Amino acid sequence: MVTFARKYLNYTGEDDAFDFSAAYDPISAFGARLADGRVWSFFRKVADGMDAYLPYIQGHDLQHRMPLTVPLKAGLPKLSVNDTLWHMRSHNEGSWFDNTQDVGAEAFHAPYRWRPLMWQVGPGGHASAPKAPTYVHERTIGYHVTAWHFVAQCRQGFPKPIGGVFWFGVDDTATSANVPFYCGSTAVPDSWATPRTVRGSGDTTYNGDVTKFNWDAAWWAFNVVANYAYERWSYVYPVLAATIKATEEAEFKATAALDAELSKQWAAGDTEGALAKMTNFGLDNGDAVVKQWQALFGTLFARFRDGGVTEKAPVAKSPGCGCSWTETGYDQKWYTRIVKDTGTHYLLDQPPSADDLRKLKLM
Repeated sequence: MVTFARKYLNYTGEDDAFDFSAAYDPISAFGARLADGRVWSFFRKVADGMDAYLPYIQGHDLQHRMPLTVPLKAGLPKLSVNDTLWHMRSHNEGSWFDNTQDVGAEAFHAPYRWRPLMWQVGPGGHASAPKAPTYVHERTIGYHVTAWHFVAQCRQGFPKPIGGVFWFGVDDTATSANVPFYCGSTAVPDSWATPRTVRGSGDTTYNGDVTKFNWDAAWWAFNVVANYAYERWSYVYPVLAATIKATEEAEFKATAALDAELSKQWAAGDTEGALAKMTNFGLDNGDAVVKQWQALFGTLFARFRDGGVTEKAPVAKSPGCGCSWTETGYDQKWYTRIVKDTGTHYLLDQPPSADDLRKLKLM
């Protein structure tokens, strides 16, 4: 690396002083905000003193670089797999970079901004204006164009095929559950495999084909739920997050029980039986989670549709419907923005009467 830098990158310093980052990817405001910003958003939750690096992450002070590693806050226990999974679902909530409150979050406070990441607005609102300033959307950890993600759990005290557990997920880290696969497994479920063989036909298809919808593919099942949540974030995501939490809690319990069974089997010399058991667990569990997410989409769609929330009701309000339907509307901040944009366009010349309001409920 140093020799190459001397020859092609004009590095002239001593070997011991060589800085890989400075030589091969010099820091810029772009890199600090869109790359190190994701690291900072994680570090700030587990370490003290990270606000001191805010000017660096904002791109204002590139000399005050953030450290590569940080010690945990005093008294904070070591991070668990569960902690790590949830940190990977961050959208900078509660920080200077939190983008759930400005107009770009739209009416339901979505923490996402659709690409392209960078854009320009100059005088008169035109990108083509001379010297139009460049703006940027935040690149959060939980991100809508994620293909796959994982947390690798490497544990001592187990035989290697049992000690390694691969907590794997597809699509957005914030909207998907991670599924455990033991590293000694010899196969993966059809719903997660690519290429895969279509049952009963012998034909080969690809779960990774993003141009052809495949309801039986894990990525598509998670992506459908995620995209539904994006448009109704403040209502749908709390339900989705609770489902993720319950699903992964069940996975932790299942792997803990299986750890004991596999270890006992391995110690007894039945290594082939242990490998088969961990493989079958991954096959059955992986397919089961995909089916759960398929059903989850139906549940979410039935509950959050037509601009309202449908709930079961103890007394049916109409024949064939034992439910209640609540209008969600928008929050006051969003209504204020509508008036600011449109002036008197939607203004009624006189306030509604009680009879008007009664009629409105019937519309």
